[in-house]
Amino acid sequence: LYRAGGRFAESLRDYESVAEISAECGAENWELSALSNIGEIALILDDLDRAVEAFRDAATRLSSTRDQLFFAFSTTGLATALLFKSDPVGARTALAPALPLLVRFDIGARYACTVALLAAQEGHWLAAAQLLGYGEAERARHQLDDEEPTETRARDQVVQWLTQHADAEEINVWREKGKHLTVERAFALALASTT
Repeated sequence: LYRAGGRFAESLRDYESVAEISAECGAENWELSALSNIGEIALILDDLDRAVEAFRDAATRLSSTRDQLFFAFSTTGLATALLFKSDPVGARTALAPALPLLVRFDIGARYACTVALLAAQEGHWLAAAQLLGYGEAERARHQLDDEEPTETRARDQVVQWLTQHADAEEINVWREKGKHLTVERAFALALASTT
């Protein structure tokens, strides 16, 4: 409720309590879920070191479990935090195991701006613009009204990079082309832009 109401400091405090209590009780699934939420709230609050710590802890521990969906959330969250810290190399490493899972679980719309930001930070303007277009189309297809705050921040950074390095008309053409990508093609493009 705190999180939905935009009261992120209170939300973070409570998620930290959940993680602590869950660890004491041996409820690892609850603890890992809380860690992922701590990472997300820390990202919103721009506490990037805390976000990296929480996501890395969750991703490391989840890599040996069968919960691949939460592993995808944690590793992609880690990549987002690293991109906000201007570390595309670390972000690429974090994203590598997550991208196939984003395709498998069809949750690409949730992280399209993150992968677009990686492409932009690496100077792949066409891929960045197409991934933005893909994300817009997927959000419409899934009828997602509210964009995650961190994705909004990533999108804004991508737009800023693109407007500094490409012509506005060209960007629009690339974004429109991206709207017709499949999830498989979009994330193959994302992987290609990271090599």
